[in-house]
Amino acid sequence: MTLSREERETIIRRDDVTDTWAVYTCSPVMKRKLDRIAEAWGVSPRRVDKWGWEYTLPDGAVSFRRPRVLSAEHKAKLVENLAMAR
Repeated sequence: MTLSREERETIIRRDDVTDTWAVYTCSPVMKRKLDRIAEAWGVSPRRVDKWGWEYTLPDGAVSFRRPRVLSAEHKAKLVENLAMAR
């Protein structure tokens, strides 16, 4: 038996005292992504319950970015640069 899509979750918490991120997930897709990040940072995941895993990641391992918005001119310039590189 597996969890339904509605039951799968990922929770991210930040600890300002230790400058770490605690990430809990019971999503198989997110677990695979977190496994790669944890390996790169030398972190071992910890099994929390039947479905979930917890990762304690350093401050630099998690980042948030706003969507990149390009103007039509900038897009045209990127296309032109790509065409010249080929």
